[in-house]
This record gives sequence, structure tokens and C-alpha cells, in this order.
Amino acid sequence: LDQLAADGVRFTSYYSGGVNCTGGRAALLTGCYPNRIGMGGRSFPPGGFTGLNPEERNLATMLAEAGYVSGYVGKWTLGSHPHFLPNNQGFDYWFGIPFSHSFLDQEVEDAIYLTSSLPLMDDENELEEDTDPAFLTRRCTEQAAEFMESAGDNPFCLVVSHAMPHRPLALTEEFDGRSKY
Repeated sequence: LDQLAADGVRFTSYYSGGVNCTGGRAALLTGCYPNRIGMGGRSFPPGGFTGLNPEERNLATMLAEAGYVSGYVGKWTLGSHPHFLPNNQGFDYWFGIPFSHSFLDQEVEDAIYLTSSLPLMDDENELEEDTDPAFLTRRCTEQAAEFMESAGDNPFCLVVSHAMPHRPLALTEEFDGRSKY
């Protein structure tokens, strides 16, 4: 990573374009204000039929024109219907969950948006119907490393969006109790 930073472009400050993860992610990927593209202040619940318009020009589609391969690892939250998922938004590779694991927690989300399962996806293939959120950070990090290694000397863009900033915190036994928080 040090060599990548030395040879590439480093961005050391970022100000979110949105008030939540969906709007911020949409702004990062499209360069647009989230409200302009229907992403401002919204969360897209499991099974919904709305999301980021696949016709919207975004980071993955622009970099593809320059010969980059692109990957997205982690929580998507820009629409869970297959039409809106990363592989239909210009990303060559996707590993992660289509919506936040917070939709599993009755205390966090509105009851109308609750879901009983959290699918783990590898591109358009469902690896698990109900993945354990406690292992998402590790699994996504491993997949991100594999993606970077597979790129070799070819130009690539990888977006990594870990799910754990959201409640409920999901810890493996290895990390439980290691922080005073």
C-alpha cells in the first residue's frame, strides 16, 4: 500500500456529500450532489425497487473508459434490486451485502424495513442467504486484498465500504472487549 500511495494519487481529506451512507456513497461515486440524483437523505430498504440509476455516469464507468478494472467490496446501499447492484453500475467485481445489516435490528430501523436475512454476494451470485455480520469486516478485507493482487500491474480502482460503522456492532470473540468503548 505504501508503494501504491507513493506511485498513485492520494486523497487525504474528504467531506461527505450526503447526510447518510447512501447519499455520501452516491456523491463519491457520481460526483453529484445526492439530491440531484434522488439519493439525498434516503436509505434503500431490502427488496425495494428504487436505487441509483444505472444510466448515471459514475466512477466505475469513467475509469473503464481509461482501461481500469474496478471492484466494489462491502456494503452497497444504493438499491438492492438486481438492476441497481454494482455489476450493473459498471463495476467489474463485487463482493458484499446489498443493504446495511442494520435492517436486521428492530431498534435501528423502522419495522416496515426489517429483513430476516442478510445475503452475501459475490458478483451476482448469492454465497450465503444469511451471513453473519460479525465476520463481514474480515471477509471484505480479504476479498479487497485478493482483488488488488489479481490486478497485478494493471490499473484498477477499488472501493471498499465496510458495514461496521452501523449499529448493531457485530464482533467476533477475538475482538470482543478489546476496546473500552
